[in-house]
Amino acid sequence: MATLPKRALVPLQTLGQPSLSPSSIQLGAPAQRALQYYRVNTAKQLSGYFDDDFWTTSVLQVGDRDQCVSYALVALASLHEHFNAEAIGAAHLMAKDPEAACRLAGPDMCSVPMRHALSYYTEAVRRLHTQISTCAGGQIETTLLCCLLLAAFELLRGYHKESQVHLHGSAGLLQAWQDQNAGRGGSIWSPRGYFIREKLGPLFCRMALQASLFGHAQPAPSSSNHGDDGAALAGFISDTHDSKKRTTYDDAGVRIASSAEARDTLYQLIWHMHLLPEGQHHLKGTRTKRARAKGQDNFIRGLHQWQDTLFKYLERQQSSSSVSSTMLKLLYTAARVIIPTFTLYDQMVFDSFATQFREMTDLAEALLFPSSPEPPPPAGHEVSCFFSLDMGVLHLLYHVVIRCRVWSTRHRALALLRRAQARREGVWDGAATALVAGRVVALEEQAARRHSAQIAADGDGDGGGGSSCIPASARVCSVRTDVDLENRTVVLRCGWQRDTWCSEELLTW
Repeated sequence: MATLPKRALVPLQTLGQPSLSPSSIQLGAPAQRALQYYRVNTAKQLSGYFDDDFWTTSVLQVGDRDQCVSYALVALASLHEHFNAEAIGAAHLMAKDPEAACRLAGPDMCSVPMRHALSYYTEAVRRLHTQISTCAGGQIETTLLCCLLLAAFELLRGYHKESQVHLHGSAGLLQAWQDQNAGRGGSIWSPRGYFIREKLGPLFCRMALQASLFGHAQPAPSSSNHGDDGAALAGFISDTHDSKKRTTYDDAGVRIASSAEARDTLYQLIWHMHLLPEGQHHLKGTRTKRARAKGQDNFIRGLHQWQDTLFKYLERQQSSSSVSSTMLKLLYTAARVIIPTFTLYDQMVFDSFATQFREMTDLAEALLFPSSPEPPPPAGHEVSCFFSLDMGVLHLLYHVVIRCRVWSTRHRALALLRRAQARREGVWDGAATALVAGRVVALEEQAARRHSAQIAADGDGDGGGGSSCIPASARVCSVRTDVDLENRTVVLRCGWQRDTWCSEELLTW
């Protein structure tokens, strides 16, 4: 059994006896109000840019009969309300919702929803412990769902390591359930197995990818029984699909039948590259290096298949101007930049993608600030709050800012990030992302000015013009950050094209 930190509240236990019938749901008035807030506000935003009924329908149906899930949803809703209160501010909130402003009144006005969120989270964890120790085996799908909701809570508040522990715990529970139910009717083809594979599996992949790849935390150590972090659940999802299998590496290629499926297929590809053994870059040894190289080749081939299939899907959706179609177009355009440069370290190669960077910025603006017949809000009052578990626009705009050196496109993308600070998309916080992106631009432009001054002093010209105003020696190649959302700080360290690193900087907002 893995050693769990104090905040790691999902134990890797052997499943016990079959579950008892769920008790009737009895929530107090504040929790009922928060659950209504979830139905009206949180569910749709957690779905992000895609038409996904998981958050709007599936979890609510389970929550109607399971208290652990209900309290986890209430915790997420309270966290969402806390985020909105911080983003909008008390004055603006008073104008829009006096009742909510009264609830948040006081010297620590934004802490009330957060205190509620932590209280409901703790209650959900307590009930989850009871469920695991007394009746987990018969309701594995409900137990896994609660684990994932608690992981989502930690991910959205910036506790990525704790989120990983919940994810790792859910994988261990699934492995134990599979071991217990082999040959006893607990089939992967049962309704329970279908729900785990088709509903919980894609969510697990999306969260595990973010917590491990973008959350500045290494995958949690695991026992030999469970393999690498999440491998049990990943194998269950990936290796047991029937004829509707989403991702293949054969001649059939990748199949995309909906916008949510396109998103989930992309996450599965990245999952196989970065989280399964063939893609883990921290492993050593000749055999591992060969496996990693093979994994990279498979990943690039899979990305090309995904890109081609997505292009055909978008052609069939030409008449659609939906948010999901626009998001897919943004992903497709980003893929045209990321795929050719995936294994390259030379920052100068990005100069040939000026058109794609401009298209990405156009599409991102359409998603962040869609045109409206209504007059624009007064200056200083523009607030666009967003609270989604999926990575969306922020990380792609960030990619434009740090990789595009065309001044007009880069600064337009940066301006969009600064207007979108009241957003959280998975591990990407709008304010922190804008802060880091702006600092990277400032560092490069300062280095470019020093370079130009040196050239002028040497009598070799001014070194200006186009993207060349940021010479190779002045381009940031790597960015490492450690973000603390609660204290609103970022520790930033940048690596230059010439393989030198800046000293750490502490940024605040």
